[in-house]
Amino acid sequence: FIRWEILTDAANYSNIEIFENTIIFKRGATIDESIGRTIQLQPIVAMNVDQINVDLNGGTLRGTNNDGVYKYMQETGENIGAKKLKDVPDPEKEGYVFAYWSGGQNDEWLDENLSLSEIRTSGITPKANWLQVEFWKDYPVYPLVIVNTQEELAIASKVVTRLSAKHPDKEYNICINSDIELNDIYFKPVMEELDCELDGRGHTITFNS
Repeated sequence: FIRWEILTDAANYSNIEIFENTIIFKRGATIDESIGRTIQLQPIVAMNVDQINVDLNGGTLRGTNNDGVYKYMQETGENIGAKKLKDVPDPEKEGYVFAYWSGGQNDEWLDENLSLSEIRTSGITPKANWLQVEFWKDYPVYPLVIVNTQEELAIASKVVTRLSAKHPDKEYNICINSDIELNDIYFKPVMEELDCELDGRGHTITFNS
């Protein structure tokens, strides 16, 4: 036996996780009423698993031995490709927030809808990427994602949107930790994705076309 997993599509649940033998209902947890109130679980055991290699980049991943291997229920028939990268729990690292998985020849941002079966057969090793995080007045529900460069600001703008949707019990914002010059390559992505408050700490963002 490796661990329990929720059998129904994870999209039907919000802020519900399994840790060891305990179902954790976080603040704001919801269940899609259309599937009823029963949470179906399935055991992941050694005889019916597939696995992908992951690079946790200094972090840890719940439900694994942190040995660079993530195991999941073997997929057969019509279920092949059902398990997506977005279904892998977010890794954790002290003082940081998980930003995204990267991989491939150029270490590019991996689409979270990429299937684990495709990752496994292609030999891609997803690598965890991190952004520094602090907490406003040490309140855990007010994370501040720290950015120092235009690249980090563009990433944080996209990541904060995802995190806010995934963790409605927390209010994610971005903290500018140094003066940033924003060129036309990053201006549009930032403006399209940014949907939170910016804490400037006396620093400025300058658009440099």
